[in-house]
Amino acid sequence: METTIQALIISFREGLEAFLLIGIMLKFLDKTNNQIMVYTMVDMDTNKDGKLDISDIKALYLSEISGERFTKISSDFQELIDWKLIGSNNRLYYRTVEDTNKNGEFDKKDVVNYYYIDLSKKEWKIIGYEPV
Repeated sequence: METTIQALIISFREGLEAFLLIGIMLKFLDKTNNQIMVYTMVDMDTNKDGKLDISDIKALYLSEISGERFTKISSDFQELIDWKLIGSNNRLYYRTVEDTNKNGEFDKKDVVNYYYIDLSKKEWKIIGYEPV
């Protein structure tokens, strides 16, 4: 059984650190008793307009329920497309798109990357894969 809690958009700015929290999801995984927080946020002004907003690239972060092990999972300059937690195998799957043709836009010519993390392991290791 999984329990899900979602939060609202929050903007945070303290000194030089700033981010825009787009979404947060808290997952309780009964199988392993892991309590993981999954964050979708903007952490860089990727469009260089001087502000963090939903026009910037979204990134994926994880932490334990306590906030410890707060870790950026997605790569810089790769737009998070989506993510899904599969409780039966304790994996977090996610996809990103990379502006491989460097035209400043994400389009059908760009590469989609597929990754997963086994959340039952002590270390959150990012594993790339090609879908079938």
